[in-house]
Amino acid sequence: MSTVCRILVWACLAAAIPHLSLFAQEPVVEAAEIVVAAGLDPAARQPIAPAAVFPDDIDRVFCYTRIRGAETPTTVTHVWYLEGETMARVELPVRSPDWRTWSSKRIMTVWRGNWQVKILDDEGLVLGSTGFRVVPSDSLDRSAPDPEGAEE
Repeated sequence: MSTVCRILVWACLAAAIPHLSLFAQEPVVEAAEIVVAAGLDPAARQPIAPAAVFPDDIDRVFCYTRIRGAETPTTVTHVWYLEGETMARVELPVRSPDWRTWSSKRIMTVWRGNWQVKILDDEGLVLGSTGFRVVPSDSLDRSAPDPEGAEE
């Protein structure tokens, strides 16, 4: 390769380097953990009694979410659905790259069925979702140990 060609190649590379950041991917915000639970310990910022099925006499269900990757303050939204119908939207702040947050939904005894909680980013894109069921309280065997909570 001639000296002139080498100079032109180096000049093109030098001109392109400042623009390489244009092609860098934005940080990925993700819902690293999503748990529905009967309670939440605010001091420990952890769910209590996670489950996939809740009795209809439960007062409230919590959706705990761990968000990772937010380089700047942002928000996520928990959207609660019962049988596909929106029951609640809760906007929550995210203030660090590893942030734990939660929302809760009061459950009326007539709200039996399949529930879903979708976690949306600040642009409305789905970061993740989870589901649970609310069933008649007399159909649950509350004396049986919870297999998820059992010690190994």
